[in-house]
Amino acid sequence: MNKKATAITATALSIPLLVGCGQADTEATASPAADSAEGTTSPAAQTAHGSGTEEPAQGTESATPGADPASTATGEQSDGAEQLPAVADPCAGQCTETGRIPVEHPKFGAMEVVTYHEVTSPEGAAPSTGLASYALYQNGQPVGYVGSEDSSPVVSFGTSPSLGGQKWELNNGSNVDKYGNVYLSYDKGVTVLTPTDQGYDSNGTMPPGEGAVKTPFSNADLKISEDGEPTVIQKTLEGEGRETGETVNYVWDGQALVPEQ
Repeated sequence: MNKKATAITATALSIPLLVGCGQADTEATASPAADSAEGTTSPAAQTAHGSGTEEPAQGTESATPGADPASTATGEQSDGAEQLPAVADPCAGQCTETGRIPVEHPKFGAMEVVTYHEVTSPEGAAPSTGLASYALYQNGQPVGYVGSEDSSPVVSFGTSPSLGGQKWELNNGSNVDKYGNVYLSYDKGVTVLTPTDQGYDSNGTMPPGEGAVKTPFSNADLKISEDGEPTVIQKTLEGEGRETGETVNYVWDGQALVPEQ
């Protein structure tokens, strides 16, 4: 049975994360993975990419088999930070884990972003492609999960680029900027997770679906300064997707990533 993906956030920010470029109304949703070369569906595909829309991090699925969902009600950590209820991480032990990023959430305290890539292209395909997803962990248990559409396979998704052509400068030694935003790389694009009072929200920057309107930062570079100031360098494209050689820098203004003046 396909499991329904549980999003890490319930709602988008009241002030959009991204200003000055188009963005999807909702996060990418998970859907059934493509069949393998043998015509069968992999175990990860059967569980990691269910269909449906996003749900809040306070989901009703328990990470512990047989646990009563009611027992996962929001509690409090020993340090006073709020504890989110557990949800299922369908990619744990099934998909390829591509990174772990420790974060300090302003409301929920110490957490960890775990990134995954599940290869779905036929065996022998070069390059191989697959589905991107990430989970949010708190105190060792999953409290949120977001998968991408099965129509949006990417070559890579994680904490650093695996393809040439994308500049990725983390001069602060971290994927997290001084404001708590988390930056992930896929192919030529940048996914940005920003903390909210529900968890984290990528505000439409997950890899776009096939044939979909380009999402924010789908062709961009990243630079974080030594003191943690972020700059996302969006490359300008022509109508057919060719780079013009021009770029627009997006910087954090305290509330959103906006074009640099």
